Amino acid sequence: MAGTQVPAFFLFEGDLYMRENLKQARDYLKNCLRSEFETAIYEAKLTPLQERVIREHILNDKSVVAISMELNCSDTGIRRALSTGYIRISRLISD
Repeated sequence: MAGTQVPAFFLFEGDLYMRENLKQARDYLKNCLRSEFETAIYEAKLTPLQERVIREHILNDKSVVAISMELNCSDTGIRRALSTGYIRISRLISD
């Protein structure tokens, strides 16, 4: 089941909006300058886990599975930390 896409008719309108916000935050972090990246991480007031996971995922291009193995944490926990971090950053960049 991992990696499968949920059909669009199972998603609510709010879910699609949230996905777009998460993609926007991820794209911003991947394409911004390093100084802007550091500022966004600082101003979003991320937890240490969220910060580390986002750094590993964006800067070191590690997969969720690789990060979960490195931190000895579940894949679900890493995905949750990523999405929560992206939500905080998307709120920051949308203002």
